[in-house]
Amino acid sequence: MVKKALLLCIALISFSLYAEAINYELVKCDQYTIEDGLPQSYIESIYQDEGGYLWIATQDGISKFNGYEFKNYFFDPYNKKSAGSNYALEIKHWNTDTICFTTALGFSLLGLKTNEFKNYSFSKLIPEIGLINSCEILDSNKIIISAQGGLYVAQIDDSLTNDDIVLIDQNVTSKNLYRFNENVLFINNKALCKFEEGKIEVVKEFDNEIINLFVDDNGFCIVFSDHLLRFSNINIAPEIFEIPSKVTSCLQFKNELWLGTIDEGIIIFRNEKGKPVKWLKNQNNNNSILSNKIKCIYQDNFGVIWIGTDKG
Repeated sequence: MVKKALLLCIALISFSLYAEAINYELVKCDQYTIEDGLPQSYIESIYQDEGGYLWIATQDGISKFNGYEFKNYFFDPYNKKSAGSNYALEIKHWNTDTICFTTALGFSLLGLKTNEFKNYSFSKLIPEIGLINSCEILDSNKIIISAQGGLYVAQIDDSLTNDDIVLIDQNVTSKNLYRFNENVLFINNKALCKFEEGKIEVVKEFDNEIINLFVDDNGFCIVFSDHLLRFSNINIAPEIFEIPSKVTSCLQFKNELWLGTIDEGIIIFRNEKGKPVKWLKNQNNNNSILSNKIKCIYQDNFGVIWIGTDKG
């Protein structure tokens, strides 16, 4: 089980008491890189399974962390039960004994007891699908896929055939799919959309093109080029936050909104009208965050925060 004595991230944040005013550039972080056992430094996503183990998806392998050491999983062309691709994008819960991975080529199920993968290579089966952007679970044997070739639904069973994959809309190539309540949410140009009962419905249209969407248990954020809307419910007026940089990830932590950015570290809002705090890599602090390029921010079941960057 992952250690929980400290507030962690990749780099790992360590402060024992939450304070209203923290100089984040002085915060000490435990840093994990390739030298510590990660398969690759570019972190795509982070997930904690029901056993407390942390899983890290990178652009060149998947890693399991027990709080002390990393166990890495790679594609092996001579082993059909190895990972389907080294380029892993997302990690999600499938059932009690299984987690699932979205990869650039498809979808993989990993049995936590057997350590064996079952792979579904959509792009190899139907080349028109192209590279995969995101997958979301619809039910116990069906997923929805966003790819370069459009939006698809796939039946996940013992064998995958062309008939198991159905094109829904070739014009929808959303970067991320998220489950929110009973629906799957995604963006399409200027619209927030949902997939429900086999159909696409527009939830709300906006004046400007939507850049990104992030969903958590408490609501969702819609990101535009210069501002972000935070909704707890689509029927309630959102909070509005001005953003100086492209947002790559989002976390609601206590009463704060943490935004990972592409080149300006982490921006922390305590309320929509207050001045945000910017957390940048401190060259004079050897235990600072590893990079200003933030890929993901994840809070585990122990309240621990993990930050994935392009450096670890």
